[in-house]
Amino acid sequence: MTITPFEYISPNSLDEVFRLIQQSGSQVLVGDQAFVSQLKKGYLSPKAVVSLKNIPDFSKVVQEQTHLVIGATTTYADLAKEQAISGYPVLSQALAAVGDPHVSNNSTIGGAFYFGGNLHGHVLAALLALDAQLVVADATAEHFVPIATFYQLGGVKSLVQGELIRAIHIPAPGAGVSAYEKMSFLGGGRTICGVAVALEKTAGTVSDIRIVLTGSTDTPVRLEKVESVLLGASITSDQVEAALEKLEDEVLTFQSEPAIHEAYLRHLIKVLLKKSIMKL
Repeated sequence: MTITPFEYISPNSLDEVFRLIQQSGSQVLVGDQAFVSQLKKGYLSPKAVVSLKNIPDFSKVVQEQTHLVIGATTTYADLAKEQAISGYPVLSQALAAVGDPHVSNNSTIGGAFYFGGNLHGHVLAALLALDAQLVVADATAEHFVPIATFYQLGGVKSLVQGELIRAIHIPAPGAGVSAYEKMSFLGGGRTICGVAVALEKTAGTVSDIRIVLTGSTDTPVRLEKVESVLLGASITSDQVEAALEKLEDEVLTFQSEPAIHEAYLRHLIKVLLKKSIMKL
Protein backbone atom coordinates (compact mmCIF):
# COMPACT_ATOMS: atom_id res chain seq x y z
CA MET A 1 0.00 0.00 0.00
CA THR A 2 1.21 3.51 -0.86
CA ILE A 3 2.03 5.70 2.13
CA THR A 4 0.16 9.00 2.14
CA PRO A 5 2.71 11.87 1.96
CA PHE A 6 3.32 13.74 5.20
CA GLU A 7 5.66 16.39 6.60
CA TYR A 8 8.48 15.13 8.82
CA ILE A 9 9.61 17.51 11.58
CA SER A 10 12.39 16.96 14.11
CA PRO A 11 12.27 19.86 16.61
CA ASN A 12 15.12 20.64 19.02
CA SER A 13 13.05 21.66 22.02
CA LEU A 14 10.19 20.15 23.97
CA ASP A 15 8.22 23.39 23.75
CA GLU A 16 8.33 23.12 19.96
CA VAL A 17 7.24 19.47 20.14
CA PHE A 18 4.15 20.39 22.14
CA ARG A 19 3.34 23.29 19.84
CA LEU A 20 3.45 21.00 16.82
CA ILE A 21 1.49 18.06 18.24
CA GLN A 22 -1.35 20.38 19.23
CA GLN A 23 -2.06 20.83 15.54
CA SER A 24 -4.74 18.62 14.01
CA GLY A 25 -3.39 15.71 12.00
CA SER A 26 0.01 15.59 13.71
CA GLN A 27 1.48 12.33 14.99
CA VAL A 28 4.30 12.03 17.53
CA LEU A 29 7.09 9.61 16.57
CA VAL A 30 8.64 7.70 19.47
CA GLY A 31 11.02 5.80 17.19
CA ASP A 32 9.25 2.45 17.16
CA GLN A 33 9.47 0.23 14.07
CA ALA A 34 5.72 -0.46 14.24
CA PHE A 35 5.08 3.11 13.10
CA VAL A 36 6.31 2.40 9.58
CA SER A 37 4.39 -0.87 9.46
CA GLN A 38 1.14 0.90 10.39
CA LEU A 39 1.78 3.60 7.80
CA LYS A 40 2.21 0.94 5.09
CA LYS A 41 -0.97 -0.83 6.15
CA GLY A 42 -2.94 2.42 6.03
CA TYR A 43 -3.74 2.40 9.75
CA LEU A 44 -2.12 5.82 10.09
CA SER A 45 -2.32 8.79 7.73
CA PRO A 46 -0.82 11.79 9.54
CA LYS A 47 -0.40 15.21 7.96
CA ALA A 48 2.78 15.74 9.97
CA VAL A 49 5.10 13.44 11.93
CA VAL A 50 6.88 15.01 14.89
CA SER A 51 10.05 13.16 15.88
CA LEU A 52 11.42 13.13 19.43
CA LYS A 53 14.93 12.04 18.46
CA ASN A 54 16.48 15.43 19.27
CA ILE A 55 14.97 15.58 22.77
CA PRO A 56 17.57 13.77 24.94
CA ASP A 57 15.40 13.42 28.07
CA PHE A 58 13.13 11.01 26.20
CA SER A 59 15.90 8.41 25.83
CA LYS A 60 17.27 8.56 29.38
CA VAL A 61 17.05 5.83 32.01
CA VAL A 62 17.41 7.16 35.56
CA GLN A 63 17.19 5.30 38.86
CA GLU A 64 15.61 7.61 41.42
CA GLN A 65 15.29 6.76 45.11
CA THR A 66 11.66 5.67 44.84
CA HIS A 67 11.35 4.66 41.19
CA LEU A 68 13.04 3.93 37.88
CA VAL A 69 12.39 6.41 35.05
CA ILE A 70 12.52 5.12 31.46
CA GLY A 71 12.22 7.69 28.68
CA ALA A 72 9.66 6.93 25.98
CA THR A 73 12.18 6.69 23.11
CA THR A 74 14.49 4.27 24.95
CA THR A 75 14.98 1.20 22.77
CA TYR A 76 14.71 -2.31 24.16
CA ALA A 77 18.36 -2.92 23.27
CA ASP A 78 19.55 0.16 25.17
CA LEU A 79 17.34 -0.61 28.16
CA ALA A 80 18.68 -4.17 28.34
CA LYS A 81 22.20 -2.75 28.80
CA GLU A 82 21.23 -0.61 31.78
CA GLN A 83 22.56 -1.79 35.13
CA ALA A 84 19.44 -0.38 36.81
CA ILE A 85 17.15 -3.10 35.43
CA SER A 86 19.07 -5.83 37.23
CA GLY A 87 16.77 -5.08 40.15
CA TYR A 88 13.74 -5.91 38.00
CA PRO A 89 14.26 -9.52 36.81
CA VAL A 90 10.82 -9.76 35.18
CA LEU A 91 11.69 -6.80 32.94
CA SER A 92 15.19 -7.97 32.04
CA GLN A 93 13.84 -11.45 31.26
CA ALA A 94 11.02 -9.98 29.17
CA LEU A 95 13.53 -7.92 27.18
CA ALA A 96 15.61 -11.04 26.58
CA ALA A 97 12.46 -12.84 25.39
CA VAL A 98 12.13 -10.39 22.48
CA GLY A 99 14.92 -12.36 20.81
CA ASP A 100 15.07 -10.74 17.36
CA PRO A 101 17.92 -8.14 17.36
CA HIS A 102 16.13 -6.06 14.72
CA VAL A 103 13.04 -5.80 16.91
CA SER A 104 15.12 -5.09 20.01
CA ASN A 105 17.09 -2.32 18.33
CA ASN A 106 14.08 -0.67 16.72
CA SER A 107 11.37 -1.00 19.34
CA THR A 108 10.91 1.54 22.11
CA ILE A 109 9.25 1.62 25.51
CA GLY A 110 6.90 4.37 24.35
CA GLY A 111 6.17 2.51 21.13
CA ALA A 112 4.94 -0.45 23.17
CA PHE A 113 2.05 1.70 24.41
CA TYR A 114 1.41 3.53 21.16
CA PHE A 115 1.30 0.38 19.03
CA GLY A 116 1.06 -2.70 21.27
CA GLY A 117 0.87 -6.03 19.49
CA ASN A 118 2.53 -9.39 20.02
CA LEU A 119 6.09 -8.08 19.62
CA HIS A 120 5.61 -5.73 22.56
CA GLY A 121 3.65 -8.19 24.69
CA HIS A 122 6.62 -9.42 26.75
CA VAL A 123 7.62 -5.95 27.92
CA LEU A 124 4.06 -4.70 28.44
CA ALA A 125 3.29 -7.67 30.70
CA ALA A 126 6.44 -7.10 32.74
CA LEU A 127 5.65 -3.41 33.22
CA LEU A 128 2.08 -4.17 34.30
CA ALA A 129 3.35 -6.78 36.76
CA LEU A 130 5.75 -4.17 38.18
CA ASP A 131 2.86 -1.75 38.76
CA ALA A 132 4.43 0.81 36.42
CA GLN A 133 2.80 4.10 35.49
CA LEU A 134 2.86 6.20 32.34
CA VAL A 135 3.93 9.83 32.54
CA VAL A 136 1.52 11.61 30.19
CA ALA A 137 2.37 15.23 29.41
CA ASP A 138 1.11 18.23 27.47
CA ALA A 139 2.45 21.78 27.13
CA THR A 140 1.38 22.83 30.62
CA ALA A 141 1.52 19.80 32.93
CA GLU A 142 2.07 16.09 33.29
CA HIS A 143 0.15 13.40 35.13
CA PHE A 144 0.57 9.74 36.00
CA VAL A 145 -1.61 6.98 34.58
CA PRO A 146 -1.38 3.38 35.86
CA ILE A 147 -0.99 0.97 32.96
CA ALA A 148 -4.19 -0.91 33.84
CA THR A 149 -6.10 2.40 33.79
CA PHE A 150 -4.50 3.33 30.47
CA TYR A 151 -5.95 0.20 28.87
CA GLN A 152 -9.31 0.59 30.59
CA LEU A 153 -9.58 4.09 29.09
CA GLY A 154 -8.90 2.77 25.58
CA GLY A 155 -5.13 2.78 25.37
CA VAL A 156 -3.48 5.32 23.09
CA LYS A 157 -6.93 6.53 22.01
CA SER A 158 -7.31 8.01 25.49
CA LEU A 159 -4.58 10.55 24.72
CA VAL A 160 -6.02 13.87 23.60
CA GLN A 161 -4.53 16.09 20.90
CA GLY A 162 -1.42 17.72 22.31
CA GLU A 163 -0.61 14.95 24.79
CA LEU A 164 2.20 12.42 24.59
CA ILE A 165 3.73 9.63 26.66
CA ARG A 166 6.89 11.10 28.10
CA ALA A 167 8.23 8.26 30.26
CA ILE A 168 7.48 5.16 32.32
CA HIS A 169 7.89 5.12 36.12
CA ILE A 170 8.48 1.79 37.86
CA PRO A 171 8.40 1.66 41.67
CA ALA A 172 11.69 0.69 43.32
CA PRO A 173 11.74 -3.11 43.77
CA GLY A 174 12.33 -3.12 47.52
CA ALA A 175 11.96 -6.69 48.79
CA GLY A 176 9.93 -7.79 45.78
CA VAL A 177 10.86 -10.68 43.48
CA SER A 178 9.72 -11.29 39.91
CA ALA A 179 10.05 -13.55 36.88
CA TYR A 180 8.94 -13.89 33.26
CA GLU A 181 8.32 -17.09 31.29
CA LYS A 182 7.09 -17.57 27.73
CA MET A 183 6.22 -20.28 25.24
CA SER A 184 6.86 -19.76 21.52
CA PHE A 185 6.32 -21.74 18.37
CA LEU A 186 9.23 -23.93 17.26
CA GLY A 187 11.96 -21.98 15.53
CA GLY A 188 11.70 -19.02 17.88
CA GLY A 189 8.77 -17.45 16.08
CA ARG A 190 5.62 -15.85 17.40
CA THR A 191 4.92 -16.13 21.12
CA ILE A 192 2.05 -18.43 22.07
CA CYS A 193 1.75 -17.07 25.59
CA GLY A 194 3.84 -15.42 28.28
CA VAL A 195 3.45 -14.90 32.01
CA ALA A 196 4.91 -12.11 34.16
CA VAL A 197 4.85 -12.48 37.95
CA ALA A 198 5.89 -9.99 40.63
CA LEU A 199 5.31 -10.55 44.33
CA GLU A 200 6.38 -9.53 47.81
CA LYS A 201 6.51 -11.70 50.92
CA THR A 202 6.07 -10.77 54.56
CA ALA A 203 6.98 -13.34 57.21
CA GLY A 204 6.99 -16.07 54.57
CA THR A 205 3.58 -15.33 53.08
CA VAL A 206 2.61 -13.40 49.96
CA SER A 207 1.67 -9.82 50.90
CA ASP A 208 1.34 -8.47 47.35
CA ILE A 209 1.19 -10.16 43.95
CA ARG A 210 0.55 -9.30 40.32
CA ILE A 211 0.30 -11.99 37.62
CA VAL A 212 -0.04 -10.91 34.00
CA LEU A 213 -0.83 -12.99 30.92
CA THR A 214 0.31 -11.89 27.46
CA GLY A 215 0.77 -13.20 23.93
CA SER A 216 -2.53 -15.06 23.73
CA THR A 217 -4.70 -11.97 24.36
CA ASP A 218 -4.85 -8.65 22.51
CA THR A 219 -3.52 -6.76 25.53
CA PRO A 220 -1.85 -7.98 28.74
CA VAL A 221 -4.37 -9.24 31.32
CA ARG A 222 -3.99 -9.54 35.09
CA LEU A 223 -5.07 -12.93 36.45
CA GLU A 224 -6.70 -11.60 39.60
CA LYS A 225 -8.55 -14.78 40.54
CA VAL A 226 -5.31 -16.73 40.44
CA GLU A 227 -3.63 -13.98 42.48
CA SER A 228 -6.35 -14.11 45.15
CA VAL A 229 -5.53 -17.72 46.09
CA LEU A 230 -1.85 -16.92 46.61
CA LEU A 231 -2.34 -13.65 48.47
CA GLY A 232 -1.74 -14.24 52.19
CA ALA A 233 -0.46 -17.77 51.59
CA SER A 234 2.93 -19.43 51.45
CA ILE A 235 4.31 -20.47 48.07
CA THR A 236 4.07 -24.26 48.08
CA SER A 237 3.41 -26.68 45.24
CA ASP A 238 -0.05 -27.51 46.60
CA GLN A 239 -0.97 -23.83 47.02
CA VAL A 240 0.16 -23.02 43.49
CA GLU A 241 -1.87 -25.94 42.13
CA ALA A 242 -4.94 -24.59 43.95
CA ALA A 243 -4.32 -21.17 42.43
CA LEU A 244 -3.98 -22.65 38.94
CA GLU A 245 -7.46 -24.13 39.22
CA LYS A 246 -8.78 -20.56 39.34
CA LEU A 247 -7.49 -19.99 35.81
CA GLU A 248 -10.70 -21.63 34.63
CA ASP A 249 -12.67 -18.82 36.29
CA GLU A 250 -10.72 -16.05 34.58
CA VAL A 251 -12.67 -14.38 31.76
CA LEU A 252 -10.17 -14.43 28.91
CA THR A 253 -10.69 -13.55 25.26
CA PHE A 254 -8.02 -15.37 23.29
CA GLN A 255 -6.79 -14.22 19.90
CA SER A 256 -8.26 -16.07 16.94
CA GLU A 257 -4.89 -16.17 15.18
CA PRO A 258 -2.94 -18.35 15.46
CA ALA A 259 -5.65 -20.94 16.02
CA ILE A 260 -4.86 -22.94 19.17
CA HIS A 261 -7.34 -25.10 21.02
CA GLU A 262 -8.38 -23.20 24.16
CA ALA A 263 -7.97 -26.19 26.49
CA TYR A 264 -4.40 -26.69 25.29
CA LEU A 265 -3.67 -22.98 25.60
CA ARG A 266 -4.92 -22.90 29.18
CA HIS A 267 -2.72 -25.93 29.91
CA LEU A 268 0.35 -24.09 28.58
CA ILE A 269 -0.51 -21.04 30.67
CA LYS A 270 -0.71 -23.20 33.80
CA VAL A 271 2.69 -24.71 33.03
CA LEU A 272 4.25 -21.26 32.71
CA LEU A 273 2.47 -19.98 35.80
CA LYS A 274 3.75 -22.80 37.98
CA LYS A 275 7.27 -22.50 36.61
CA SER A 276 7.47 -18.75 37.20
CA ILE A 277 5.80 -18.72 40.64
CA MET A 278 7.73 -21.65 42.10
CA LYS A 279 11.09 -20.05 41.29
CA LEU A 280 10.12 -17.10 43.54
